[in-house]
Amino acid sequence: MSAQVLVRVPGKINLQLSVGPLQKDGFHSVATVFQAVSIFDDVRVELNNDGLVHVKSTAKVNNHLPLDRENLAAKAVELMRRKFSITDGITITLTKEIPIAGGMAGGSANAGAAIVGMDTLFNLGLKRNDMEKLGAELGADVPFTISGGTAIGIGKGDQITPVLSRGTYSWVIALSSSGLSTPAVYSECDRLREGLQVAPPQISDALLQALSAGDSNKLGKALSNDLQAAACSLKPALRLILDVGLDYGALGGIVSGSGPSVAFLAEHEDHAILLAAGEGKRMKSSRAKVLHEIAGRSLIAHVIKAVEPSAPNELRVVVGANKEEVIQHLSQISPNAKTIYQEVRGGTGHAVKIALAGYNSLGTVLICAGDTPLLSGATLKELLKHHNSTGASATVLSANMPDPSGYGRVLREASGDLAEIVEEKDASELQKQTTEINSGVYIFAATDLVAALSKLSKDNVQQEEYLTDVIGILKSEGKKVVAFKAPDFTEILGINDRSQLSQAAFIMNARICNALMQSGVTITDPMSTWIDLTAEIDVDVVIEPGSAIRGKTKIGREAVIGPRTTLIDCEVGAQARVFESHCESSVIGGSAQVGPYAHLRSGTVLSEQVRVGSFVEIKNTTIGEGTKVPHLSYLGDANIGTQTNIGAATVIVNYDGVEKHQTVIGDHVRIGSDSMLVAPVTIGDGAYTAAGSVITEDVPPGALGIGRARQSNILGWVLKRRNGSKSAQAAAKKEGSK
Repeated sequence: MSAQVLVRVPGKINLQLSVGPLQKDGFHSVATVFQAVSIFDDVRVELNNDGLVHVKSTAKVNNHLPLDRENLAAKAVELMRRKFSITDGITITLTKEIPIAGGMAGGSANAGAAIVGMDTLFNLGLKRNDMEKLGAELGADVPFTISGGTAIGIGKGDQITPVLSRGTYSWVIALSSSGLSTPAVYSECDRLREGLQVAPPQISDALLQALSAGDSNKLGKALSNDLQAAACSLKPALRLILDVGLDYGALGGIVSGSGPSVAFLAEHEDHAILLAAGEGKRMKSSRAKVLHEIAGRSLIAHVIKAVEPSAPNELRVVVGANKEEVIQHLSQISPNAKTIYQEVRGGTGHAVKIALAGYNSLGTVLICAGDTPLLSGATLKELLKHHNSTGASATVLSANMPDPSGYGRVLREASGDLAEIVEEKDASELQKQTTEINSGVYIFAATDLVAALSKLSKDNVQQEEYLTDVIGILKSEGKKVVAFKAPDFTEILGINDRSQLSQAAFIMNARICNALMQSGVTITDPMSTWIDLTAEIDVDVVIEPGSAIRGKTKIGREAVIGPRTTLIDCEVGAQARVFESHCESSVIGGSAQVGPYAHLRSGTVLSEQVRVGSFVEIKNTTIGEGTKVPHLSYLGDANIGTQTNIGAATVIVNYDGVEKHQTVIGDHVRIGSDSMLVAPVTIGDGAYTAAGSVITEDVPPGALGIGRARQSNILGWVLKRRNGSKSAQAAAKKEGSK
């Protein structure tokens, strides 16, 4: 049994509250739609030695929070003690952010958390449905605080059914300095309804459809609360608050529950900012650092791919050095990205500040460096999920680094929240022993970030505005800042020089090879095999050592590639074999064979069962099924039919010094060895060319083309012209033996 349990529980708002007529028992039947929001209370449930139940608050002064047996969390603990014969003393410590008496189920949330805490503390093994039933004995809202999410509540609101809700919604909560009594609001509702026929409560189809579609605009129009008129009657200022919120562009507004908190649905925009303005001097390159490539993509393209699964509404990229080529590259890989030019390199904080100039939306801002190609989309999605679930103002992506030298250290509070980020030069010897480091990847609540950026200072050695200072500003204002640890420290490695570029390429390639092997591809030697992320490789393919699969290459099942083969933007059919060869922008048909030492250039198309042998170069040529080009040939700008044989040392002479010309060779043709085919020329179906011919005219189907001088033998020439040579001696010996 644990000594203590900490439960974090969200507040709620009512998207709809339909209230039926007053019943004989003095209650009302209701139909409501709850939605949990990211305002959290922390409820700590722990054992004590006096056998009593105590309630404490971490707030210094809170006159509205009862700390005696009237506290709903205390009632929940007493209920659990009675139900399960627990005699141990319990201390409940409340750290509250949910408003008290604000219509957001603050007390109910504490009760629900206390039930969950007691179940965990005493290993009771209760199911969620069991805990909801216990919660219903305490109050109508308590069962929902146990289930969370978005749900329908009927009866007294305590019969909970989950509701499909897509998308993310941004709520602005207008709080009140004084509360409203729920019984008083219901009484006022009954007074206002006197003499009216009140229909049974029911849930709005329009609201459920809006939630299912994730449509904020439709949801804003569908918000409704039958208690709103009564709450406004008791507290007229609520009408003014609702009007002001709608005037300022809220999609909808509603008094939450019995009030007095007012919830406004606002436009939600998640943004991502990539910082890509750096000089990259250590790369010693004329190219922008973020344009260097690994695994078939630029560094910044890798980061953009990692950001995409988080689905930001807008991607903003801060550019600086080599801005023209970076902007041109972005227009190709991410045409919707917005670029912001940082003319003066004023630090990371300055870069984010200019990127958010004029920004006034709610939502989140994800910030990444453009030179961290190993970041994964899965990690960024988990980072965003963690940020939203904790209700933090800022979340820092951290990692445990085997050698943290040079990195800022992440120091945590006892609760696990981030305490501070200490740069290495400022860290004590004890702090330097911490291996958890700051990655430079952040998610911020947009409004908090914009406010903090305005407070940045250049009071440092570099005279720059640092984004890390935003964390300190938020902490000093009492904002919640947390750190989320990446599962693999290599994800956060940045690129500053060619050595780090090589290391990142090695790590990325190992990931690619491992993923392919897990999916059914055999890679004989992953250490010597290099494969781009953009390649597609089917199951049961075998890749032999020393091979490189580049670009948008596609390889069909059971093909064998290598050893020592390079494929760039090629398509290889099933069961084909390509070895000891270099191929670019070519199609290799199923069961075809290429190699060794073949060079397929752009535009080559080999049909099924074609064989291309050693020292053959082919360019912009289509070759029909079953045709063979066994060795020592050049074929360019040609169309060759099926089942044809191209003899050794054949050359298609396609270039006249000005233009390139086409050659057509039909089906079942036999081209004799050492033939020169001078384009433009056509060799008809079934035709032959004699070995050693220079073919300058078309050869009709079935004909033999001969383009060579008749041979003549000059007898005795060697003895006369090379007398005394070994050749002459050999010839004389032969003559003497006759």
